[in-house]
Amino acid sequence: MGGKETRNFFWFSFRDNGTGFDQKYAEEAFKMFQRLTVTKTGTGIGLSLCKRIVENHGGYMTVNGLVGEGMTFKILLAAE
Repeated sequence: MGGKETRNFFWFSFRDNGTGFDQKYAEEAFKMFQRLTVTKTGTGIGLSLCKRIVENHGGYMTVNGLVGEGMTFKILLAAE
């Protein structure tokens, strides 16, 4: 009889109250050297590195944004 594997996960959610962005650019936010605004400083590598680290640990990372409302980042990681 085959058993069903049970895994536990950690789900993290972070929200800021910054300038946000149009949700249609969500995938662009994770591209290396990509910045969604020209009014702020930065190199455009931070979110790309975060997502790569999460994925290297078998996880998943998303971002949701609203212009003028900020962003919410969600990360799912296996509890191994």
